[in-house]
Amino acid sequence: MHPLARPAALAAAALLTCAAPAAAATPENGALYGGGAKTATGEFNEYTTIRVAKDGASINFFGEWGVKCEGGGRDLAYITAEDVALGGDGSFSGKGEVSGQGPLGSQTGSFRFSGRFTKAHVATGTARVDIQQTLTAGGGAACTSGTFRWTVVDPSQRAARAVPRRNAMFFGSTAQTYPALLRLDRRGEVAFAALEYELSCTKEAQPLFLDERMPGSFIELQRNGRFAGEETYTSSRVTLQGNGELVVTAKLRGAFRNGRLSGTWSLTGVVKDRTTGAQLDTCTSGKIEFSAAGA
Repeated sequence: MHPLARPAALAAAALLTCAAPAAAATPENGALYGGGAKTATGEFNEYTTIRVAKDGASINFFGEWGVKCEGGGRDLAYITAEDVALGGDGSFSGKGEVSGQGPLGSQTGSFRFSGRFTKAHVATGTARVDIQQTLTAGGGAACTSGTFRWTVVDPSQRAARAVPRRNAMFFGSTAQTYPALLRLDRRGEVAFAALEYELSCTKEAQPLFLDERMPGSFIELQRNGRFAGEETYTSSRVTLQGNGELVVTAKLRGAFRNGRLSGTWSLTGVVKDRTTGAQLDTCTSGKIEFSAAGA
């Protein structure tokens, strides 16, 4: 079962519970923190975003978390928790309900999360989501993410650094305010790069909300710190304009430079009729800037 709705269409109510005291770290007011699961592998990366309120008293917490379902299926749950109180020690926690409706069916469930700002530019914690699928075609399944650890970073802060080391993981955000991830493997080469993004199509009233995970086999990291990658594939997550399939081309350019990591993604799409191959529409993300840093 594929995503059932855009994140904005999913309702979640956050409730605060307090964590045990620890060394305080104060995030910057209004700052944006992006990232996901530190051990992200496979199709789902547990994308996570935190936006600190302008007065620094609370946060908004967002997630796109993958779940595994009975019978071997997979799904995505979109999490929104607003106005979550921020403790004086930099800790926070919340829980809420998830609901979504789409052409394939519906999902209902619950989530919980907790975390702490360990540095002014870093927050870490744990989370879990459990949902029940109800399919339009009949049947359904129970699905869960299990408990996982997440990390988010604000790479714009002075203390944030991005040094290309073996097995390093980098977390950040894009100009569209969604998470961006990049991981190096044990050889110091790129294992994968990923982001959430909006793709605007000519004949669609609203942008498509998608994610891209480019395998390292498509990305070349040069000795000077520059890297580039490109891939084209048919997305299995969307059906458009009746019988249309989306063919995506993703291009990545970036560099490690002076302790910083930044670059651009450019994603385009062509909607083709699955039966005839005729072109039905074109789509683009435009050029999306991103930056990331280690935790």
